[in-house]
Amino acid sequence: MNNFFIAIKNKLATFTKKQKIKMLVGLIVIFILLIVLIVFLIINGKKITNEEFESVIKSAAKEYYNDNKKKLPDEDNPSVSVSIEKLVNKEYMKKSSHYIKDKTCSGRVEVYLENEDYYYQPILECISGYQTKTLLDVINEDNEIVQSGAGLYEQQIGEEKIKYFRGDKVNNFVKFSGDLFRIYKIDEEDKILLVQYQTVKDNFYTWDDRYNVEKEGNFGINTFNLSRALTALNDIKTYESLFKAADQKRFVNYKICIDKANEGESFSANKVCKEKYENNFGLLSVYDYMMASLDPTCLKVGDAQCQNYNYLANPLKESFWTLTGNNSNTYEVWKIRGNGQMQLDFASSKAALRYTFALDKHTLFKSGTGTEKDPYLIR
Repeated sequence: MNNFFIAIKNKLATFTKKQKIKMLVGLIVIFILLIVLIVFLIINGKKITNEEFESVIKSAAKEYYNDNKKKLPDEDNPSVSVSIEKLVNKEYMKKSSHYIKDKTCSGRVEVYLENEDYYYQPILECISGYQTKTLLDVINEDNEIVQSGAGLYEQQIGEEKIKYFRGDKVNNFVKFSGDLFRIYKIDEEDKILLVQYQTVKDNFYTWDDRYNVEKEGNFGINTFNLSRALTALNDIKTYESLFKAADQKRFVNYKICIDKANEGESFSANKVCKEKYENNFGLLSVYDYMMASLDPTCLKVGDAQCQNYNYLANPLKESFWTLTGNNSNTYEVWKIRGNGQMQLDFASSKAALRYTFALDKHTLFKSGTGTEKDPYLIR
């Protein structure tokens, strides 16, 4: 090492004064560039994406309301909001420019009281173009309400208005917890109802096997809210092999129509449900299945042609249960066969549980176009 420095010293001794000045200037320039680079990395290296920034303001809002519990929403005032500016002024976070490069952004966090719990919704709006969107926003943007053909329909049912998909080719795919699901309905509370895309053979269950007085045997009782099927569903939703722990927390209660139906009973899309059951996990009703069909002759419960032009009938691998019992007896339940036809069967027999669940209307959109190859992703 000493020989190395001696060699450099000897080499410098051979330089002219002009060469030494040039070398010094060069070293100074390199030093200044290094300082500029370091400063640039310090200032810009810690920048995060707009989506990540939404998580920052959400956390700041939670901390703010934790310190100001009296400002949280209540039954009289079910929603409140706090702006980024206020969170900065109250020192719950730094200025936006500390986190993101875009200086045109403003925003807030809206807090909702739902099902006795608080839901925090970050909203970011940037002049440059970025805007926080919910899955519901994107569904409505991508699907204009139609009156004919495949697509998203709107229906007034009594005092409630819903939206639902019809046809065999509709872009209503969502990838959730690693699996594909399809949006089949947006209910009167703007909750997004999803159904499992494909049935699974090892997901076969008895709908119910209790002793039936009418049949004098263990043929089951066809009342959904008292069924073995509901018990199984409440177990399935907790399986981490199917749903990640964090995703299980996304399930929200929704109203499930558990009206029973007779074979040959007339059906229309504006049929008012008489009996509802509230849960965060369920099955399709036979009416949900019929509403998805575009066949104009799909008019009565049990009509084989209801499988036509119906995305819920394609693809089917196995028969699956609906939650709809037969209104003519206490032991039969409607199921959808592998060929897409509706059929009554003993509750004590087996079929797949093609489960359904609901996502909150505030669920944030991440990416996707709703096709099978590019399904909607949420965050």
